[in-house]
Amino acid sequence: MKEIKELQRILGKKTRENEILREVRSLKKLDWALAISAARRR
Repeated sequence: MKEIKELQRILGKKTRENEILREVRSLKKLDWALAISAARRR
């Protein structure tokens, strides 16, 4: 039972890390899109 709880804890941690990385990737894409849009307006 102790091992299962530890695996669940690790899985939860990895899931949160993946969610953060997805957010960062999404923000980078948005940042690029805004930069391209701003460059076109010049």
